[in-house]
Amino acid sequence: MGKSVTPYSQVIDRLEHAFADFRRGLPRPDQQRLDRLFNEARRHTAPGVLLSDPDPFRPVMLAMLIELLRRLEELEDDRTHLRGGNPF
Repeated sequence: MGKSVTPYSQVIDRLEHAFADFRRGLPRPDQQRLDRLFNEARRHTAPGVLLSDPDPFRPVMLAMLIELLRRLEELEDDRTHLRGGNPF
C-alpha cells in the first residue's frame, strides 16, 4: 500500500492546535486576529497542497502574508480612489 497523505486542511488544524498555548497567552483581540490568520490560510489550500513542504508552517505563513498583502493593497486602492487618484 502507498503512503497516505494528510489532507492539507488537517495540516492547518494541527498547526493551529500546536499554537494553542501561544494563543492563550495573547490578549483576546489578538486571539481573534490569530484565528483570522489561520482562517485566511485555509483559503489557500490548493497552493499548500501543491507545495507539499515538509515544514507545514512555511506555506501556512506564506498564505497568511499573501492575504495581509491583499488587504493592504485593497486599502491602498480605496485610499487612492477616495483621493481622486493621488496615492498621497
